[in-house]
Amino acid sequence: MNIPVLEAQETFLRNIIPLLIISVPYVCCWFHDMENLCCICILLLVLIIGGIICWFCISKKIYYLVWEGEYYLNKNGNSSLNSPKRASITKDSSDTNTQDNEKTDN
Repeated sequence: MNIPVLEAQETFLRNIIPLLIISVPYVCCWFHDMENLCCICILLLVLIIGGIICWFCISKKIYYLVWEGEYYLNKNGNSSLNSPKRASITKDSSDTNTQDNEKTDN
């Protein structure tokens, strides 16, 4: 899976878990005369715990993919703009421009 899909899943779980947490006391207090109340409450608690576990697993996977991508870029020499290799290229080109400006002034 790619990172945007995983981030969307994480956001969904982050938004749905509080709703499940709020629904547990509501179901237990409002529907106290139902025969299957215990099963419903247990199901909601399992969904909450499972959702939290999935949330952390997805967050861990996103973290892994981001840092794996960073490692790959650094390994192949395509690192960020602040790398020493790019800085030396920028410095060399600015020195050349300075020398050209000095030649045109004379």
